[in-house]
Amino acid sequence: MSTGELHALGQPDPHWPSREAEEDYAVRRVPLHWRRRWGSLVSVSLGIGTAMAFMQVGAVLALTFGTLNAAIAELYATLMAGAIGLVMARKAGTTGLGSYLLSRGAGYGFAGAAVTSFIYSLNYIALAAIEGAIMSGALHSYFPAVPIQIFYLISGAILLPLGWRGVARLAKVESYTVPVYFLLVLLALVLAATGHGTKIAAWWAYLPAQAKVGGAALVAAVGIVNGLTGITGIFVAEYARLARPSEVRGFSGLLLGTAPALAGFLFSGFVGIFLGVHTLQANPGVFMVGLLGTLGVLFVVLTQLRINVLNVYFASLTLATFFGRVLRFAPGRNFWSVVAVAIAVALMFLSVLQQIGPLLTFLGVFQFAWASSLLVDLLLVHPRLLGTTEVEHRRAMLPEWNWTGVIALGVGSGVGAVLAFGALGPLWSSLSAFVAGALAALLHGGLAYVTRARGYRRSTSAHPRPNAEQFAARPEWERKVAWASGHAEPTYLCGACRGLFVIEDMVHCPHEEKALCSSCCGTNSQCGALCQRELEAVASSLR
Repeated sequence: MSTGELHALGQPDPHWPSREAEEDYAVRRVPLHWRRRWGSLVSVSLGIGTAMAFMQVGAVLALTFGTLNAAIAELYATLMAGAIGLVMARKAGTTGLGSYLLSRGAGYGFAGAAVTSFIYSLNYIALAAIEGAIMSGALHSYFPAVPIQIFYLISGAILLPLGWRGVARLAKVESYTVPVYFLLVLLALVLAATGHGTKIAAWWAYLPAQAKVGGAALVAAVGIVNGLTGITGIFVAEYARLARPSEVRGFSGLLLGTAPALAGFLFSGFVGIFLGVHTLQANPGVFMVGLLGTLGVLFVVLTQLRINVLNVYFASLTLATFFGRVLRFAPGRNFWSVVAVAIAVALMFLSVLQQIGPLLTFLGVFQFAWASSLLVDLLLVHPRLLGTTEVEHRRAMLPEWNWTGVIALGVGSGVGAVLAFGALGPLWSSLSAFVAGALAALLHGGLAYVTRARGYRRSTSAHPRPNAEQFAARPEWERKVAWASGHAEPTYLCGACRGLFVIEDMVHCPHEEKALCSSCCGTNSQCGALCQRELEAVASSLR
């Protein structure tokens, strides 16, 4: 294509490469040329498991229910989160879609999937509050003359300017800080084992007064750890979407999918049990400072800031998605970063660490309801009822609301929430996440089967995915530009943002009368979803 022809068709945005790197394809399908080798993502996957919340929960479980109950709960969480993560890693790596975009085509619809993003935001904000409170506790224990509330405010103020990075740009930071984390943890373990903590004759047999091994205590411990189990498995999709499709199977796929569970529950969780029992202290920010002194302060601050950058980034992204799609309120992600940090700081002032058990039990309800609903769709509905493993994410190819997933999520999480609040007693409160997950899975699969998946039809046989030849052959889908230099695939010019995108991320907009990328299509509020009606005829002509 000559320079004159390119100018006539419209020049790409000259700043697009830097925009591409900044946005990290957080709300788009990740193209093949943007995928990374699995090794570069391992540090990110391990970094998730270094969140101090895992250590905190391990210590809380051990001091509340005893070492053995805590250990069994951590082993259960490792297996459950690893299994969810393995499925999510393969689906995200194959499709290039994160959790939210997978939800669009897997039973929720374009607007319905935004409801799931609100669930993510609750989890990210809660985790940001927990991590911030741990860091504040560490600083307060080192500087006891300063009120801990001051450190709450400082932790929030530091997060705001750091919350703009994408997952890929954090990979380099993770590669330097994760080894430091593991080295300092090992040093703390050695110091505790050699008598620097409270002397415990047999830490593995520690059992609080009136506690018993198994029974209600074990169920309660599992109920609490469920609050981290679901989100750990789900979060895998947010970095596995950046992996090369050929590398999400075999050993590399196994490591990508299970690394957060292994690092979070099997390593950090058991470290929390060991150090919590040895120091008789549940807050890792406090016992790490007690064991390591100044190194402990640096350790906690480094870990918490690194993890909370991710928490705030994804909280702002999911809040922006929910309010923009459902309520048409779109002030921008920067605004929602401020909101997320403000709510997290407010939770710190409300003593979030003292309520970590009930909070995680409650959050586990929504995580399990959504995760089970999504997995049923990806593993059963799509391959069995729809006859495909492809998952659509573009607005033009989807209904606004697919009530299969929305009803399953609403009923499952609603019943689970009632149980989590103790309506039928503490035992059912601890089992609430399992009830929510089972209900959501049964409803999702049952509704899809009864309706023969009619709510999906825009994303499957009624609307076949156009390939590159079909896109180029139709006048209204005119191929704009193939920017092949350095790319493994042709890209096409979006008529709105002037970015360059792969064919799977482009649609023809009959309202604008130009080709748009999926994000520009999704944010157009003036079109009345005209494309969803017109593509009925287009799909018929292509069949």
